Amino acid sequence: MVRAPVLPMCRAAELPADLGTDQEEATGRSESPEPAELPDPATSLRTLAADPLVWEAVLASHPALAAVVRQVLEGSPDVNPARLQRAVRTLASHRLRMSTRATPFGLMAGVAPVRCGTERDAADAAKVRWGGAHTRGVRPDLEWLTELVAAWERRPGVLAHLRVVVNGLCTERGGRLVLPYVPQSAREGRPPGDAPDGAGGRRALQEVSVRNTLVVQAVRQLARRPLRGAELVGALLLRIPGATEQSVYGTLSELVAKEILLTEARPPSTAADPLRHVLRICADVPPAHLPELAELRLIRAELTSYAARPVGSGASALEQVGDRMRRLCDRPVPLHVELALDVEVRLPAAVVEEAARAAEFLWRLSPPESASDHLREYREAFVTRYGTDRVVPVTEVLDPDVGLGAPAGYRCPADSGRAQATAGDPERDRVLAGLAQQALLSGASEVVLDADHPAVRRLARAGGRPPATLELSAQLLAASCEALSDGDFGLVVVGGTGQAGALLGRFSHLLDDRTVAELAALVREEPAPEGPWRAQVALRPGRARLGNTAQVPQLLDRLLPVGCFADPDDPEVLDLRGLAVRAEPDRLSLVDSATGRRIDPAVFHVLTPQWDLPDAARFVCELAESGVRRWRAWDWGGAGVLPYLPRVRYGRTVLAPARWRPAPELLDVRLPFADWRDVWRRWREGWRVPERVWVGQRDRGVQLDLSLPGHLALLRHELLRSGQAELREVAADAAGRPDGWLRGPGGAHHAEVVLPLRLTRPAERPEPQPPAPRRHVPPRPRPGVHLPGGEWLSTAWYAPAARHEELLAVHLPALVDQLPAEVDRWFFLRHRDAYGPHLAFRFHAPPEVLAGKLLPRLHDTTGRLRDGGLLGRVVCDGYDPEWERYGGPEAIAAAERVFHADSVTVLEHLRRGHARQEAVEPPLLAAAGFADLARAFHADGAAAPAPGREAHAGADWLLRSVPRDDGAYRAFRERRRHVLSLVDPYRGDPGPAAGGQVLRTAWARRARQVSAYRHLLRELGERSWSHPDQVLHALLHMHHNRLIGIDGESERLARAVARGSAQAHTDRRRQNR
Repeated sequence: MVRAPVLPMCRAAELPADLGTDQEEATGRSESPEPAELPDPATSLRTLAADPLVWEAVLASHPALAAVVRQVLEGSPDVNPARLQRAVRTLASHRLRMSTRATPFGLMAGVAPVRCGTERDAADAAKVRWGGAHTRGVRPDLEWLTELVAAWERRPGVLAHLRVVVNGLCTERGGRLVLPYVPQSAREGRPPGDAPDGAGGRRALQEVSVRNTLVVQAVRQLARRPLRGAELVGALLLRIPGATEQSVYGTLSELVAKEILLTEARPPSTAADPLRHVLRICADVPPAHLPELAELRLIRAELTSYAARPVGSGASALEQVGDRMRRLCDRPVPLHVELALDVEVRLPAAVVEEAARAAEFLWRLSPPESASDHLREYREAFVTRYGTDRVVPVTEVLDPDVGLGAPAGYRCPADSGRAQATAGDPERDRVLAGLAQQALLSGASEVVLDADHPAVRRLARAGGRPPATLELSAQLLAASCEALSDGDFGLVVVGGTGQAGALLGRFSHLLDDRTVAELAALVREEPAPEGPWRAQVALRPGRARLGNTAQVPQLLDRLLPVGCFADPDDPEVLDLRGLAVRAEPDRLSLVDSATGRRIDPAVFHVLTPQWDLPDAARFVCELAESGVRRWRAWDWGGAGVLPYLPRVRYGRTVLAPARWRPAPELLDVRLPFADWRDVWRRWREGWRVPERVWVGQRDRGVQLDLSLPGHLALLRHELLRSGQAELREVAADAAGRPDGWLRGPGGAHHAEVVLPLRLTRPAERPEPQPPAPRRHVPPRPRPGVHLPGGEWLSTAWYAPAARHEELLAVHLPALVDQLPAEVDRWFFLRHRDAYGPHLAFRFHAPPEVLAGKLLPRLHDTTGRLRDGGLLGRVVCDGYDPEWERYGGPEAIAAAERVFHADSVTVLEHLRRGHARQEAVEPPLLAAAGFADLARAFHADGAAAPAPGREAHAGADWLLRSVPRDDGAYRAFRERRRHVLSLVDPYRGDPGPAAGGQVLRTAWARRARQVSAYRHLLRELGERSWSHPDQVLHALLHMHHNRLIGIDGESERLARAVARGSAQAHTDRRRQNR
């Protein structure tokens, strides 16, 4: 796709010389050098508005400005000088935008499809045609249409004919039905505390709720699937004694107003023609109940007539239909107008190849993290709460009362209680700051990078899973179409996305069918038989007007609606209520609750998630990138605060143009313009700022020629308007090539190309997999946690991790020795949560024993430890058994007996180690435990193996199931002789290096419990919730946890040593046969 302003570049110079300054508006004094020679502002305004194309573009995009211009043109005395000056400057900025900024906006800049050549083409030449038959895409603004429909759908006579369905984001809490965000249509009568939150006065969405009455409960049951409003009312009248039709419709209207009940009248985000959708859905409503529908049909006819007029000659038609729409629903901007350029472009293959090389280079330079800081922290919290094997419904995990709540930084609603995690990369910042400083000291205007550059060698990473597709947006520079064909071109990266279609998708209605079909083919992936399903996320933003930029046709076979109307029985629809979250080795994933199949969401929009989406929608969108090392445009990191940054180039592509941050004195509004101009000149000379610059924030700004007086006034206004604007060199200067290949009758146009790219080779590092197969178990019902006062007592002792061994080896045995006889099993584990590291203990006995005997002893023990400065917080909490990890409810008691036996064994090891009776490195001791657990797990005797066969099975399992780790295996080779005497999967006791009768007894007891547990799992067969390999890996992991703690590197070493020992002992036995 090509994006270009509708006017040629040469029109940028056609601005009035006197555009005024903010200081003049404040003081009323003119600071222009020769005011007598300059036109008055009213004349400037008339001149700017005289172009019919400019006037229509302003009417379409900025009706408020158009109203001021009309007042001036009509000679109204209501326009004071300051207002007039602002109008001149704003209109001049729009006029400038129409010739210098390619970002599509109204009729000021538009889009056209692009064809790309291939190396196989015999004549791989560029072709360009700029015609004059541009066309409009005209639709009602979605805020206007949403407010109109929101008013209609609450009427009983209309509601009776609409299908309705319960919003899948609703949850029950404390006798109320809660929708965890506030839809725009339900924001009448905000609570007093709902004040603006964040930049631009944006408001954080909170929640709405209703009493969960019998009627509401019945609505939830009956409207889980779509049905007509009249059918729902009839069913409710039969269910609810004493209910009347009027009262039921009143309740339903309230639920619709709060969007707890959704109607089909709202246009889906995949609708190519939202107005047509509304007219079709409401066609059966009797005119008596919806007389405005006839007016809406007339509006559609006028919109069609306006769209058919030549661009630049539709101002009167636009005003006419706009006035008609405001009479029906009074909104400032009732229309959404976009421009399809009458342009044909064919790019040579070299342009796409250069863009692909630059995109891959930028990906290799992107930070290596596969998820944002807040999602990494959230995954840790998820694993801490639910483990790695449980699937938890999306709505439950996001619920702050029964689940985790939303990740840190989520604002809709903002009630997660977590601090926003931030993590810098000091090494990366040092490298990038060094690049900038080197260029400044040497006087170089650019940094040229390649694969061998020292900074690239330090920053580039090949690991991680790249996105399957992405989009690169770049300005394409070449002197002519011929130069483009000859390869004499440059690219200047503007931005991009990690999902092809995120930029292109919203313009599908302006592009030809072939382009849309090619985009759909690009983003679709043929799923493996058991592979993940890709699903397109459909949603409605918190502010309806933002839906204009998220209206994308369905590109994938499956749709995942979030908070919008859909039929869950449609085979193409995935119901969010039927989806759950699961922890993968490197991320969180979305899975189908019934089958366990992974769902990969795809997002085809560029909305700002932290402000524009309810939490559930944002969470699903961010999961789409979880586990993928994200693509990013060039980012200077911490060096971005420097006042000057050089251009960065790779091949023919400018990754970042040179950039300047204005000095503080340039932001002084009190300075007269003449004095400000002197300050500007000195600053510009000192920092070597060119005459042509781009000024603005992020991707919003204008290109200025500072040799022109009017442009200099606009520069000051832009700097003062936000205080955050920056200056960049223009693309043509950065690329060292003129901007002339996209040429029309009036001259050359600026041009950006948006190129969707697809990964052409597999990732260098495969996606991490769980250590063992996982059996899918649907989400469990919420009951299952053993709360205090029942048959389990769960307590957590908070203390630094370095203190845990002393607590376990020295102080816990006294409590264990005093346990009541009725405590038939207990165990411990080391843990870490938001409050810090702690030891968690679980004790099982009849409730009266736990409360009457154990709790007082626990009180005395922890009191002494606190008095001695060894403990911080002590907490009694619920115990949530990990059914999914250890075989399910039928197997959990046997698993807990293994935990008990392993805890006793580990305590004896820790006691001996603390008393210096056992001088064995902890990872080697853990490896010995791994080998014994594997041997015992395969010794359940089910098949009556030959003597020693169970040991062979345990050793075989270690060789089969523990991947070879060459890095950690070196530790085994260095300690081989000592290790082989200690770690032996064929032996079944701790060996001479870690002897002691108490320890041998503990090992034997643990082995019996492990064998009995495995025998039970074998008997359960498919009824077991867990694969046997999954269970054994979990037992090894928790053994390491009890013995050493949370230390991934130590566990990795212990597994490598256990595997190496199994291999060595197996080889020795084979040789001795």
